[in-house]
Amino acid sequence: ADAAHQNGFSGREAYFRQKLDHFNSSSDATWMQRYFYNLRYYRPGGNAIFLMVGGAGKQIMEWVQFEEAPFVQWGKERGAPLFALEHRFYGKSHPTDNTSKENLRLLNSRQAIEDIAVFIRKMNEKYDFDDPKWILFGGWYAGSLALWARQKYPDLITGAVSSAAILEPRVDFWEAIQFTEDAYRSLNPKCADNIQIAFAQMIDMLGTELGREQLSIAFQLKPSLSNRTIKYEDIQLFALIQVYNFEMTVQYRSGIYKKEGGKTLSMQGVCGVMNDESADQLRSMAVINDLYTIQSKLLLDMTPYKPSSYDDVIKYLRQEIFDEEAYASADRAWLWQSCTEFGSFITTDGGINSIFGPLVSLRCEFSGRESTSKVADLPQAAQYDKQPNAPSTEMTPRQKNILQRVHLGRPPHGFLPEPDM
Repeated sequence: ADAAHQNGFSGREAYFRQKLDHFNSSSDATWMQRYFYNLRYYRPGGNAIFLMVGGAGKQIMEWVQFEEAPFVQWGKERGAPLFALEHRFYGKSHPTDNTSKENLRLLNSRQAIEDIAVFIRKMNEKYDFDDPKWILFGGWYAGSLALWARQKYPDLITGAVSSAAILEPRVDFWEAIQFTEDAYRSLNPKCADNIQIAFAQMIDMLGTELGREQLSIAFQLKPSLSNRTIKYEDIQLFALIQVYNFEMTVQYRSGIYKKEGGKTLSMQGVCGVMNDESADQLRSMAVINDLYTIQSKLLLDMTPYKPSSYDDVIKYLRQEIFDEEAYASADRAWLWQSCTEFGSFITTDGGINSIFGPLVSLRCEFSGRESTSKVADLPQAAQYDKQPNAPSTEMTPRQKNILQRVHLGRPPHGFLPEPDM
């Protein structure tokens, strides 16, 4: 097909046939992988082609048609076809019938890199691009894939633009929370102070029966933290959700996500709530909790109540089906990749003065992941304590045409190798 004859429309969804196991030469098994594309801005004679690499979540149409997004703006300026490839085992890209432990062995970054290479070759063949110059884009885990794919396939991929990529995975990734705190302090010091006050109040209240009852009401927890014998993992779950509400706002704050999630996926929106003088800081944090939608079917299904039982989370993660909304399967899939490749467990162990308090410790994250891994029949994270299994050591990007960018002028320590001094 000639891309020049297909421009003039906005984004479209499509599937193509992908190899199931790129490292098993004796198997010809395939599956249908989803992608989105937009040829509206394509100018014949140009050779730049943009690909948004999918990461640990479903891919969305907006990546190729939301004109406020830099990816689309740049593509429009350069007359580039726009593509967005969904990662295997996320969204509607189902290589297998379910997410059993045996099937999840096909889920790793090395397979994903090969998926990217196959996709590029097939699009080159389908559209007969003349001297194509593929530029990959991605953030966080997808940013790592973009860099690694460029490193491994310089003949196919001309360049990569990566935001906050994980190039040196580690088990205790406390730097992510430190970076989150720095982001809020840089944007609005008063907001950061109010977040700290709210977390201090929350921690004090978690220590008493009355306090847990009040928190259960304010945060609409079900079951209540006050009317049962609670585990420390239950406290950990509650604290972790509150930390994630603020951390994910920093991590996913591009125009795409703001369009989907509204003001809660904006740091300015969060600070507007936290700085509201008509409510105390804890109540403001409860409002953030009510408004924010964490990417989890568990939270969505229990609205207006929020989960507070660690046992419920384990039950949720034991599901091996691909759920229609792709939330439960995505959570299980990323837990698998965390335990087998990346570690990168977000904790508040970076310092005793963290505005988010000390509750999300590596010990708790580790014991929690251990328990979850056992019950959910997934690998245990502890065996990867010394050496995460991502392809970072042998594939540190050294190619030209690589842009590694961060949002606030400097990377959080651990995202990128430290520069030589």
